[in-house]
Amino acid sequence: MTSVPRYTLRWSAQAERNVDDVAARIARRDPAAANAWVERVIKHVEDTTTIPLAGRLVPELKRPDLRETFLEKYRVVYRVDENVVILVTVFAGQRDGWPDDADPDAD
Repeated sequence: MTSVPRYTLRWSAQAERNVDDVAARIARRDPAAANAWVERVIKHVEDTTTIPLAGRLVPELKRPDLRETFLEKYRVVYRVDENVVILVTVFAGQRDGWPDDADPDAD
């Protein structure tokens, strides 16, 4: 059995802030739920390193290096660069379009 090569994962500072902000909002109601949500995000993002091109192209940007998956109601956007997956941003999927404050080239 051959192993599937994994990509290295990096989180941009922007993505870390996004996840922290969502977790803080959830924690105001339920700290345990916030911790569980963060754990799901981490697992979800780590899973993208196995087959990163399986995520769909980000429709608003149409760049082949930018992909997205969904976790619950959140869009998880990452950039594939050679053998690295860079988590770019996480934002609520019910927003219309790409967030003005989200930088698709964030490192």
